Amino acid sequence: MSGELDESVGHAHPFPPARSWGFTQHSPFVAQYETRRRSVYLMQQRIRKNQYLALFDGADPSSSTGARLPSTTPLQALFLMNDPLAHHAAAKLAERMIAAGSDEASRIQFAFSVALGRSADSDEQKSCVDFLRNYREKLTALKSPANQIDQAAWSALARALLSSNEFVFVD
Repeated sequence: MSGELDESVGHAHPFPPARSWGFTQHSPFVAQYETRRRSVYLMQQRIRKNQYLALFDGADPSSSTGARLPSTTPLQALFLMNDPLAHHAAAKLAERMIAAGSDEASRIQFAFSVALGRSADSDEQKSCVDFLRNYREKLTALKSPANQIDQAAWSALARALLSSNEFVFVD
C-alpha cells in the first residue's frame, strides 16, 4: 500500500565473514536484516522470534508448526495505530493518495482501492470527507503549521484505513 514493497526476488543476507564469527552460547548471532521485501524472504532465527511475525501469529521458529491458530489481540490493533512502521506506511500511502487526484473524492476512492480492494460507497465517502474536515479543524486549533495540515489529515485517514477490520481480516 505504501508503494515501498520491493517485489524483486530475495537474495543472500549480508552475513559477516565466517572468519569473523565469534558466536557462542552467551554471545549468539542475533542480527536482523531490514528489508522491504515480503516476509517470506525474512531471515528467521530459531533462538529469537521476529517481533512483527510474533505479533501477528508467526510460527514458533524453534519447533515444527503444521498449523497455526489465528488470534486477535489488542496488541495487534495498537501496533496498527501507534507503531512507527504503521505511521510511516500511512504517510507514504497519504503521499500516494495526494498524488492520485486533485480532489478529495478521487483520493478517497484511490485509498479504498489500494487498502481495501474496492470502491468507497457514498456513506464511506461522506464519512471520510467529514473525518478530513474535522481533523484539519483540530490541527488548525492546535496551531499546527499550515503547510503540514493537509498531509497530516491524509496520513490520519490512511491510519484509520490500516486499522479497520476490513483491512486486517480477509473474508
